[in-house]
This record gives sequence, C-alpha cells and structure tokens, in this order.
Amino acid sequence: MTTNLTLRRLLPFAWLIALYLVTSLTATLKTDIDPTLLEFRNVTIHATAYAIQFALVARAVFGGGRRPERRDTVILLATALMLGVGQEILQATLRQHVYPVNSLLDLTVDVAGAALGLWVAGRRPREKLAA
Repeated sequence: MTTNLTLRRLLPFAWLIALYLVTSLTATLKTDIDPTLLEFRNVTIHATAYAIQFALVARAVFGGGRRPERRDTVILLATALMLGVGQEILQATLRQHVYPVNSLLDLTVDVAGAALGLWVAGRRPREKLAA
C-alpha cells in the first residue's frame, strides 16, 4: 500500500521532469512541416502533456477518494498556468527569441489540457479506503 502511494505521488514529478527534458531537447529543432500542421501538432502535444500531468496530480492529491472542491481546481489550474509559463520561459531562453502569440496560445492550451486531465481524473471510480 505504501509503495503504491509513494509511486502515485512521484509520478507527477517524473512526468514533469520528462516534459521539461523533452522541451529542452526539442526547443531549437528546425522542421520542414507545414505551419498549420506544425501548430496542430504543438496544440495536440501541449494539451495531451498537460492533461496527463494534471490527471497524475489529481490522482496523487485526491487518490484517497476525496473529490476536488472548486478551490482545489482553481489552485491546480493556476499551477498549470505557472508550469506553462515556466515552459515558455525555457523555450524562449533556448531559442533566444519570444513568440508572444504562440506563447499565449500554448498557455491557453496548457490550461485547457490541465482542465481536461482534472475532469478525466474526477470521473475515475473512487478507490476504496483500507479499513
């Protein structure tokens, strides 16, 4: 039981490290993909990554059966926004250029992905507490 709880709490950190590592390794890659397709790919990747991140966070925080309250959700979405800002700063630093419109779109998609992840996590059947 303790191992499962520890793993459940460590997974969001492992995912976040992987997310930032991939961002660092791919931020300066050049691609010949059509700009529309490239933007679709970026939106899909950001939304999926943040949905997974915050489904893992919700499972770590609320895995014992407690449903998140509105305040919890607002705090977690604000956290998603802060993580997204950190990721955009990392990308801007590595590229040595800021793309404001793209960054705002990415942040919007990050928070929407996090909301999706929280929603999915809230739909999971609750675990039964040990007696």
